[in-house]
Amino acid sequence: MKARLKQALAAAILLIGLLVMVPGCIPTNFSPVASFTRTPSYGESPLAVYFNAVASYDPDGAIATYEWSFGDGATGEGISTTHIYETSGSYEAGLTVSDEGGVRDSTIRMITVSDSDQEIPVGTQVGQLAPQFALNDLKGERVSLSAFRGRIVILDFWASWCPPCRNSMPHLETLRARYQDDGLVLLGVSLDYSAETAVRFLQENGYSNLIALWESLPAAQEVRRLYGVSGIPHTFVIDRQGIIRYSDHPIRLRDRDIEPWL
Repeated sequence: MKARLKQALAAAILLIGLLVMVPGCIPTNFSPVASFTRTPSYGESPLAVYFNAVASYDPDGAIATYEWSFGDGATGEGISTTHIYETSGSYEAGLTVSDEGGVRDSTIRMITVSDSDQEIPVGTQVGQLAPQFALNDLKGERVSLSAFRGRIVILDFWASWCPPCRNSMPHLETLRARYQDDGLVLLGVSLDYSAETAVRFLQENGYSNLIALWESLPAAQEVRRLYGVSGIPHTFVIDRQGIIRYSDHPIRLRDRDIEPWL
């Protein structure tokens, strides 16, 4: 009797294994992917934000539901929606999507809303508006920080003569490449003694996508003092609305310091 039970159990295990190995015998419902953008509106309703989940998808079917949480206690539904916040501040907005089989996926993004920029103080601390500046790039073209409003900016203070700066460059380049399609740009204020030295370093190491700013050493030093940078390298992450979200050594910059602001 025991022998027959063992044989039956072994046969059942073998059958299950064969079914798993044969495509189509046990269909797999892959998880959908939640993704969304948000667009602050500075028109008649400065606290209105438009949310769009068109970037969400289901690899093996269709998304059935879109559920929103706006971080202020309110919720919503639908592939796109507009939410009006009652007070200025930073909120953690979330989206949960479900496919036709009930499998769910969620993602969060941070959103900052205000009646005007004057409500947020200008400064170099996290949560403050980044000080505005303009410098020439290494081609002599004028570049201003304000031109990148609406994009995520990694602002790095560096010099080719600084070993920690050179060591952190590959890490910053990896982050730039990873998030460039999400609107991230990498700006580098060079504290080199000459433009030629900075150009040579960038060319020799293939950092062609770094927007390097120099103009002159006194001009670069002025921006360094504006940002209160005492030692290099030092990196800031500035969100789409010009607010500083990270200030520290670049080697400590991680995905979690960038992704919520994409």
